[in-house]
Amino acid sequence: MKKEIIQREEIIYKFSEKEYKKILKRILNNHKDRLIIYWDYNDSLREEQILKIIKEEDGLLDVENDFFDCNTEWMYNTIEEILTEELNQKEKTDKDLKDYLRQELESNFNINIKGLIKNSEIRLRCELETNEDFLYLPDYKNTEYYKLIKEVFKGGFSIKDLKEDINSFIGSDYAKLTFFFKVKGEDILRLREEIQKGKITFFKGCGCGFFNSWMGCGSYLDLNLKKDITLNINNWTDKKENSKYYDISILEDNSNKYGIQEVYNLTSECWKEY
Repeated sequence: MKKEIIQREEIIYKFSEKEYKKILKRILNNHKDRLIIYWDYNDSLREEQILKIIKEEDGLLDVENDFFDCNTEWMYNTIEEILTEELNQKEKTDKDLKDYLRQELESNFNINIKGLIKNSEIRLRCELETNEDFLYLPDYKNTEYYKLIKEVFKGGFSIKDLKEDINSFIGSDYAKLTFFFKVKGEDILRLREEIQKGKITFFKGCGCGFFNSWMGCGSYLDLNLKKDITLNINNWTDKKENSKYYDISILEDNSNKYGIQEVYNLTSECWKEY
């Protein structure tokens, strides 16, 4: 006798919005540790990423989004594994539920950007711009740039030390007052916070001197600050209005032709920490 084959339609379950959220909460509680990207202690951000975080308002979010884009396949596979393990047969039949969970789990993924920042470091060079472009060394005493430096950095270093550093300059007739330091770990976020407020603090002991990045030459860089000095990034001259002629350029040390490290081959101790 021929057996009759009976086909049964698959039963589709639909859950309420309240049940959706309850299921999501259950999954998050059970698999929260799997929704984090763990970084090796050798993993770190690239210098251009650190600079973006420090300088740009949306820099931190942009860098985080870059990591999302680079890890979408791995994140997708992780989420699918979680859903396969966690959902019961009844829950698996609700397609809208699974789409909802995929979306919510993806938004709950923790890139752990602070873990990367903790391992990261950048050497910065900060150049004080001027309407005169550069300090003209042969006649520096009569320049506006020199007069502003004496006024703004009064007490930061002595006039004698200022003159000695200028007179030690070799290789060009033009230079900019340049501060250099390194920033690493959580201090990257501290510097970012300050810069987003339009300020930057050159700290006591910070490396400083006259440098020309286009020619790759400079002074002894011997003007270590004697006290903290906080300046307006958009106008370091102590005037209230912003000015594109008197702003502070914050750069990776190795950008704009030559860097201080490349020219001077400094030891790590010369790069004071922010």
